[in-house]
Formats: sequence, C-alpha cells, structure tokens
Amino acid sequence: MAKENEAQVVETAPEVVEQTLDTQETENGQEKSYKQIIKDLIKNGWGTKKNLRIRNVVITPKEGYHMLTFVVEPPVPGFVNDGDGNYIEGVTNNIYSSTFAVSGVLKETEDLGWLAQNIIAKPKLANHIFTGGQVDVIFKKVLEGEEFVNPFSSNAEPQEMEHNTYIYYITNLRQSKNGDMVIREMRTQVAKACLDDDII
Repeated sequence: MAKENEAQVVETAPEVVEQTLDTQETENGQEKSYKQIIKDLIKNGWGTKKNLRIRNVVITPKEGYHMLTFVVEPPVPGFVNDGDGNYIEGVTNNIYSSTFAVSGVLKETEDLGWLAQNIIAKPKLANHIFTGGQVDVIFKKVLEGEEFVNPFSSNAEPQEMEHNTYIYYITNLRQSKNGDMVIREMRTQVAKACLDDDII
C-alpha cells in the first residue's frame, strides 16, 4: 500500500473503547495504578509502539464526546476496510482515541495534568498542541466475535467485536515545539485570570 494513501485510509471508525482510568483492585484489595495496569498488559502480550510522530489530529464530534484520530508515522498494524465490508490486516496511520481518553492520559503526565479538562472543553487544542509531537501506545489484536473488556476500567462490560480490529490505548503524549508555545500562552492567560479574580 502506498504510503501517501495510508494516512487517507478511512475505514469505518470503530466505536472508541474508552480508556477510563479507574483504579482497579487487586486480589488483596489494594488499588492497581495506571502504570501498573500498563505493565501488566505488556507482560501479558500486548504490543507497544513508542515515539510515533504525530502528523495531524483529526477531531470528529460524537454524541457526548469528540473522537480524536491521531495520524501517525510510521504506520502501525491495523485492519483496513477494503470497501466491500471486508477487513484486511495490514497497516494504518490512524490511531483512534477520544477527548476523555486523552484527558485521562494527561492527568498521568507530569506538567500536563492541568490541560486535562481543557482538552475535553476545547478539543481543537489537541491538534494545536500535539501535531508534530510524539505518542506512545499499547495495542492488541481482537478478532470478530471475541469479547473485549476495557482493562482500564474496574466495572466495564464485555464488548463483542463486530469485525477484526486492533485496540489501541495511548500511554504517553509529548507536545511539539509549537505546542510548547500554545501551552505557555495558555498558562499566561490562566495566571492572568487568576490574578484578576483575586483583585475582584
């Protein structure tokens, strides 16, 4: 598949399996941290991709949230719709996520936790901050008819896959140089607003 076409492949976007970052209880009743969940998944065979360059972030309004499609390079494993409803295993440049999932990741990211609610309220920020940056992901292949349970949620219901797919979870995000400028400007505005509130 030609590289220029990979980023334009628009398979029927799967329903995003939410990366709700609930803590989980272990057998001895202790809470399992976000980082420990990731370590356990990798230990149990999940794949990893690190330092993927973010070429673009596409924002798509959905009912109750916004889907964020991270267009990355190099391409990652994926199932692509051939146009006849068949999903062929190959590669794709698209990693599907959501504002809620990215917000959860930011809460676990040093110095970016304060951005978590801003991404939900203003989804377009994701493109301005992260295009040109990098993303780390973990992933798993799930076949048609298999049940998948969100490993990051303590009360998730099994979800049956309607077609072969790869499930991706973002584990880390790093902003671009342009993103650094956007963040600095936002911090200045937030600080000014706080000072103005104090004056009032």
